[in-house]
Amino acid sequence: MNLPRLSAISWLALCAVTTAALVADPTSALAQRSDPEAKPQAEPPVDPRAEALRLYKIGLLQFEGEEFEKAAESFTEALRLDRDAILAYNAARAFEKSGDLERARALYVEQLDLSPEGDLGLRAAGAIERIDALLSERRARAAEVARDIGFIEVRTDSGGEVLIDGVLAGGAPGRFEVPAGRHALELRRKGARGQIREVEVRAGQTITALILLDDDARPLDLRAASGFGMMGGGVLLGAIALGLDEPGEHGGGAVALGLSALAVEAAGAGLLLWSLLADEGADRVLKNME
Repeated sequence: MNLPRLSAISWLALCAVTTAALVADPTSALAQRSDPEAKPQAEPPVDPRAEALRLYKIGLLQFEGEEFEKAAESFTEALRLDRDAILAYNAARAFEKSGDLERARALYVEQLDLSPEGDLGLRAAGAIERIDALLSERRARAAEVARDIGFIEVRTDSGGEVLIDGVLAGGAPGRFEVPAGRHALELRRKGARGQIREVEVRAGQTITALILLDDDARPLDLRAASGFGMMGGGVLLGAIALGLDEPGEHGGGAVALGLSALAVEAAGAGLLLWSLLADEGADRVLKNME
């Protein structure tokens, strides 16, 4: 059966009608593009490991730039996508650097669960021990602040009694608990001039006081005693020389005795001066230590 063929004029007429219909009534794909209820085309799925690697690289850059809080969040998000021990370790390091010790400790523990052996495990175990010590110190300081107390640590070179606000607190050197505020601190020792100074202690604070006491009177040392003795001996010899009545018979002996007296007196004066200079040097050393 042969299908009827259209003449050239009929084909032209059909094309004109079809074109007019498209212009007057736009439908199909054109209408679907403007339809707000049309469903968007689904995005291709993201590979979790690739995304974790991207976040890990971002975290490294943030860590190197000392943006520790941002680095910690990047590493943590990467760890959520890929539970890897290296990601847990880096997240813990970033939180520790940012000061969030509790979250850092939790991530070090998680890292040990993922990889307890090897160098990474040893690092995590050491970090946990370090953080535990810091947290314990922080809790103790917080308790001290809550109790509104502080401490005075007294250091000295030769002991003594420590009085705080006029009350005997103990022996020096030592560390003493006091209420926060101003206090009169006194160090005294028998045979020495005591010192009193005012100190201020804040809650949770430990201040150090170095106190060096000066003796009231230093005992006469051997050099000074020898110097005084020799000077006295020289004076005695000089008096004997002057008391000789017969210069003709004893003239030479008197002169020699007088010269000996001068020499002994000079030696004694030298020993006495040496003793005094040595004491001044000791005073200077003590003052420099203060």
